[in-house]
Amino acid sequence: MTLFPLLDYAGNTMSTWKYLPAALFIILAPGLTAGTLSLAFYQHAADNIFQNRSAVSDGISALSLSWDKEFSPFSLFAGADYSYLSRNPSLSFFNLDLGADYLHAFNKKTAFHASLSGTGIFFREDAEDYNHASLLFNSTLKTYLNDASILRANYRLEYRKYGYSLFDFLSHALTLSFDRFFRTKTTLKCELVWGNKDFLHPFEASAAEADAAGYQYGKGRGRGGTRPAPAWRSQSQGRSLRMVSLSLLAAQNLWDRAGVNILFQRQWTISGENPFASIEEFYMIENPTYDAFSWEGWAAGSNLTLEIPWDIEWKVGYNYSERSFPGIESLNLDGTSLGVVRNDKRHRWETRLEKNFPGFSLFISFSRIRNASTDLFFDWDGRFLQAGIAWSLTLGEKR
Repeated sequence: MTLFPLLDYAGNTMSTWKYLPAALFIILAPGLTAGTLSLAFYQHAADNIFQNRSAVSDGISALSLSWDKEFSPFSLFAGADYSYLSRNPSLSFFNLDLGADYLHAFNKKTAFHASLSGTGIFFREDAEDYNHASLLFNSTLKTYLNDASILRANYRLEYRKYGYSLFDFLSHALTLSFDRFFRTKTTLKCELVWGNKDFLHPFEASAAEADAAGYQYGKGRGRGGTRPAPAWRSQSQGRSLRMVSLSLLAAQNLWDRAGVNILFQRQWTISGENPFASIEEFYMIENPTYDAFSWEGWAAGSNLTLEIPWDIEWKVGYNYSERSFPGIESLNLDGTSLGVVRNDKRHRWETRLEKNFPGFSLFISFSRIRNASTDLFFDWDGRFLQAGIAWSLTLGEKR
């Protein structure tokens, strides 16, 4: 493995590189005259990249380029990034993003924000089933009830079309949040979320297509070839998932250079079950089944933030969660069903250092995760190291 595997790999043949000229045109053409141009490089290393019993180690190099420009009350943005896995290059992917924002202030206390964006993610040929295009609409109404209280209402709509049609979905989410600030430098936040996700045609694949998808899973995208590939659910299982989530956050400034927060979240599945028979989970890779709609349970955690000498921000955090996955059966190591729904108990410890300079910033973080699961293949331990640098450059005149 070279010091800069992303640059070393640039000379190799890869199908997703055909999108690079279009990406550079989208990003750089408007950015040459005006706007804000940002460039970031991140390096990740993990001893359990797929987050399962097989404990495969890998490194990820990620290069990101983005541009944005304000045309009050509108703004435009575009981005492109490429992530390369040194030991599993077939899972490397390229991402393009383009969109617009709108901001309208009704008065000094109330404002409306909306955004519309389109995204394309492209994997190499071996993982092209995960190629997808998505359309995302997001809108927020924010109002100050008084000098110490904020009320927000948000609506999010996402449509996603995959190379493998079983994964296609349409989701809606409504969020209502309330923030309260106190003179003791204490902040309390309560957030309620309702969401609905529809798999548009999860049962339309032929038996051959399902077998092919199972083979791909078994070749390392989750099961690592150590157990039979998961079977797809029958059409009798529901294609929609509906959930409600409630979260509470308390944050406190301890002194000028320190703060702490505590978070608690409880989530319920109102109706439906995941239409897939197994959850495949991996680190830093797009996963269409492991998302906010797939689980129910609770989570709690706390973070301490300190500003240490040389204006370095240091964060230390711990999070614990217990989640069950409706419709996902626990299996033993030979692939036989254990007759119980998968349930995971997870501990996560994390520390992060960040330093901001004029025009750029540096960070390094380390996390340790221990996941205990009723599905033994997902009973695992992992360590993840990340480091990165980001630059931001303003071009042209600012309004």
